[in-house]
Amino acid sequence: MTEKLMKAIYSDPAQTITLTAWADTVAVDPRDNLLIAVRLGGYPEVTAGLVNAVSGGGTLSVQLDGETLVCTPQQGRYSKEVSRDGTYAVAALLWDNQSARKQGEKQQTEEMEGKEQKEKTDKAQEARVYYLACPVRDKTALYHEIDKVSTIPMLPEFSDYMINELQARDMLAPCRVYTTGEPFAIWRLTCTPDDQNIADVLTDGLKAGVIRIPSTWPCQPDAFTEINGVAGYLRAFGSVIASRIRGQFQPLYDPAQEPLSEGVLGLDQFVAQTAGYHLYGAQLAAAEALRRRLQTARFGLLIAECGSGKSKVGSLALQAYFLQKHRKCLHIVLCPSHMTGKWVRELEEAIPNARAAIVRTPADMDALYAGYARGGRTVFAVLSRESARDGYMRRPAARWDARRQGFTCPDCGSVIQMEFMDCGKRTLTDATPEYFRTETRANRKCEGCGAVLWTATTAEEQSEWVRISHLGYVHRRFAYLARDACKTAAAKKQLAALLREPDRFMAARGACRRFPLSTYIKNRYRGKIDGLIADELHQFSADSGQGDAMGELFAAAKKCIGMTATLINGYASGIFYLLYRMCACRMEQDGQSYAAPAQFAREYGVTEDTYEVTEGGYNSNRRTAKRKKRSRQKPGVSPLVYSRFLLENGVFLSLMDMGKDLPEYEEIPVPLRLPENQQRACDDLEHAFHEIFKDRSREGRKLAPEAVVRVPEPHDGLSGPAVWA
Repeated sequence: MTEKLMKAIYSDPAQTITLTAWADTVAVDPRDNLLIAVRLGGYPEVTAGLVNAVSGGGTLSVQLDGETLVCTPQQGRYSKEVSRDGTYAVAALLWDNQSARKQGEKQQTEEMEGKEQKEKTDKAQEARVYYLACPVRDKTALYHEIDKVSTIPMLPEFSDYMINELQARDMLAPCRVYTTGEPFAIWRLTCTPDDQNIADVLTDGLKAGVIRIPSTWPCQPDAFTEINGVAGYLRAFGSVIASRIRGQFQPLYDPAQEPLSEGVLGLDQFVAQTAGYHLYGAQLAAAEALRRRLQTARFGLLIAECGSGKSKVGSLALQAYFLQKHRKCLHIVLCPSHMTGKWVRELEEAIPNARAAIVRTPADMDALYAGYARGGRTVFAVLSRESARDGYMRRPAARWDARRQGFTCPDCGSVIQMEFMDCGKRTLTDATPEYFRTETRANRKCEGCGAVLWTATTAEEQSEWVRISHLGYVHRRFAYLARDACKTAAAKKQLAALLREPDRFMAARGACRRFPLSTYIKNRYRGKIDGLIADELHQFSADSGQGDAMGELFAAAKKCIGMTATLINGYASGIFYLLYRMCACRMEQDGQSYAAPAQFAREYGVTEDTYEVTEGGYNSNRRTAKRKKRSRQKPGVSPLVYSRFLLENGVFLSLMDMGKDLPEYEEIPVPLRLPENQQRACDDLEHAFHEIFKDRSREGRKLAPEAVVRVPEPHDGLSGPAVWA
């Protein structure tokens, strides 16, 4: 530990560059002065440049009480974090074990030129090094970190022996840490391939009797001698496993041991009065379990088969929880568009003194809330997942300045600049029209004043920017620059028309004055929404606009119930964004990054990596070349997803739980001839779709499912509003 800040210097004599900052924490490996961690601060430009140089492999010199410590970093093996505090910036570099492993594998593949096969094999057998951080003199935390990086199963009872023996064999060694803050320790753990050296330490301890597996004693007969497979193992130890599971996993509600709450029973009685039937015992038990889950957590999941009554169970659970508050409540139901009417009917049957209404626009929401504020009834706002995310279209707001020959910010008037790579260096230059083709993080705001460079547009607006199908926005003055970028016939046709008449009016199809309903509710009614029911939760699992809408409503509500029959689509990535929207803290604790869904898929799913290996010629310096060709996900989800994220949050319900002999179900299609007027309407609809798909296939693919959803009820095929004008 040190009492004052340490001067950190990066110097490059060849480029005549010297960067200086002040560090409060430095950690190095005493074996070769390898930099493990550093935290430093200074002016933002200097700090950012120094961190980038060091993470790229540049040597860092740190002055410690009259002596200079030369730290040697390794490129591509650190996680970087930069934050700004007023006029100064603070940056931290920390050794990332996963990045170091990937970088090591990459170097093993690339460093095979001019070497014999034996040398390659020796290279592949090199030991891996992990750096583990923990509190000072905390063996429990250190042992936990060792267990996390090792593939060898170890019990907590082995901690003292394992740590002492690993240090004695020079497999575990402390590193040097200099810090002005709270002291901590960093240890170097060396592992051979497949962690064989750790397995040897464990095996030697078991053989010598220094450590022992619990419940095993010397001279006790081996219970595994007559076990030849999984079936035999379960016959021998099934009762022990079952009792262990019951002891470790206590259910939140056991219907065989505990009675239902008065709130659930009262709501079931109300359903019997309005609908004429009582809920099954399994349904009431699921509602009670969800109610109890909401008492200790912000959300709960109902994973139930189709036809098991999810809407009744979910609404009863939510209302039973809020009955304890003894007040009216405002809830939101998010569901598919064809289910909105059903939800209104179900809620009126299940919830006493409640009103449910379909909300399509912000004005509808304001009117519903005004009635809720005046009255004394619980109100449910039913939103379709399509209308919840429908919003306005945006176009570039940058203007072309002919005098300065550049695009300018509409607020401050400065010329907008963009970054590009020039001989490996980042360089700034005036923004080109292609820079505003689509909205990105780079072109969203002006670097000078921070103003947003994109604005709302409508179909009636005439702008200097024109939207081209399948391409993006094109500036009228520079439309000729987009010729090579047009790949589809529709885009080429629109661009040709614009080139012939640069000042012609070209409407932006689909652009209208509309604000996203979910964003409006989040901004205006945050803290006023008591509960959210997200029906068909699996439809919000992707990185999509509808998924973001669900996330915004989840953030605005105090409690949430998610309902689905198929929570996971068979792939680990299918639940990544959903977990981040509902339990971001748990995902962060698990080390998952929102920007890296592939890492989650690799850890909890199945990933197939395809490599291409080519043999070199007889006169080539490289004997073989191996490169990664592609990586794709395969079906499969680790059981750890259920135990870490879903088990304590989920209530599972199946039709078999109802305890009733359900009749067999079979669908038999029966062809019917339509009446003449309905057949004529269907033919017109088919012809209209043919015309749309000829020139605008992308719009057609989006319009087709919407048209199917909005088709009126089968008993009257021509009533109701038209699908389009």
